[in-house]
Amino acid sequence: MDLQGFGHLLLSGAWVTLKLALASLCVGLVFGLIGAAAKLSGLRVARFLGTLYTTLVRGIPELLLVLTIYFGGSMLLMWIAGWFGYEAYIEISAFVAGVTALSIAFGAYATEVFRAAIQELPKGQWESAYALGMTRRKTFFRIILPQVWRLALPGLGNLFQVLLKDTALISVVGLDELMRQAYVASGYTKEPFTFYMAAAFIYLGLTVVATGITLMLERASNPVSRGPGHECGNDGNASHGGDRPMSWDWSIILQYLPRLLDGALLTLELVAISGLIGILIAVPLALLRVSPNPGCGRCPSPISSSSAGHRCWCRSS
Repeated sequence: MDLQGFGHLLLSGAWVTLKLALASLCVGLVFGLIGAAAKLSGLRVARFLGTLYTTLVRGIPELLLVLTIYFGGSMLLMWIAGWFGYEAYIEISAFVAGVTALSIAFGAYATEVFRAAIQELPKGQWESAYALGMTRRKTFFRIILPQVWRLALPGLGNLFQVLLKDTALISVVGLDELMRQAYVASGYTKEPFTFYMAAAFIYLGLTVVATGITLMLERASNPVSRGPGHECGNDGNASHGGDRPMSWDWSIILQYLPRLLDGALLTLELVAISGLIGILIAVPLALLRVSPNPGCGRCPSPISSSSAGHRCWCRSS
């Protein structure tokens, strides 16, 4: 792939993209924790604000959020500065606007991830901590939060990959990230396919690296997935009774067998209904494709023929 001397531009754009994604991740995690705490709060006002935050942000496209913060932020700062007699134009940095917009969007989705992870933990852990005299804040940071990370990591990893690709939206406000550098290079060389394909490979590489790091963090936070020898010494015999072979617990399987059968039945119902709806949609469309066209006038006999790029069935006069 010949980049015609523009390779350094793509690399510099990739570095800006990475910095933008990491900065948005750090700020977005804070927004997510605050939003989850608000939605799980005992105060009705806090729950209302948390729900309002997630509903509004998740219902607005990220591009519109970027443009609103970039241009609306400048207007807001100029309005505030006007109270102090400052009349000059104030421009918000494209990087700051991008971090703000992406952090707000990431935090709204991370709020639901953290909320689900916190609710997954048994309430007995809160009660046990209270019984030991720990405050709610100390219980959250010492008992709950370390376990929440383990449960929330898969969802946060997926959100970060989406965030990494959403950084391309900041190119519309002039930030020299990867997508904008590819656009500039393609404009000079008149070879858009080459540079957009190169940008795609760079995005793919960043996503692969992010996926690998997420898997490493998941493995490090879950001792069970590390295999024997990490929890109970080097032999790994304490929790499994030596070299005792693993056996099936048929009682548990039989206990949940009705649920499995219900799930299989529901799956079959979904497949059948989806297939029926698909047939009902496909048959009328197929009939429309082969329906007679008496007003065509181009076919001398009542057989199918091609004319003007479409098929028509004409009746002879």
